[in-house]
Amino acid sequence: MNYRQELGRKGERLAINFLKAEGWQIKAHNYRIGHKEIDIIASKNNILSLFEIKTIMNNNKHDIISLSQQKTLRQAHLAFCHYYQIEPALVSYALIVVSYKNKLANLQYYPSFL
Repeated sequence: MNYRQELGRKGERLAINFLKAEGWQIKAHNYRIGHKEIDIIASKNNILSLFEIKTIMNNNKHDIISLSQQKTLRQAHLAFCHYYQIEPALVSYALIVVSYKNKLANLQYYPSFL
């Protein structure tokens, strides 16, 4: 596993710990639907949310998620809802950005990303 992949996995572990501390129940991690992947699926207070986790270094927020990546995330959201026969409006898509600066992690949570 290369450095970038390890950094991404570390960011996902931090995000999972954050979500658990906030009362979310983790339903799945790195869930694949077709060729698409949903980083984390979690629920809290009868809310189902799909989470995209982005890990960056030194607060380099330039183009965290490109337009093509946003399109892919929307497709994954719709495919998930279609597969489980859930109304898409009932499933939110959230973003957690894990940024590292001087080896310290900072998490930013965006509950309604798409």
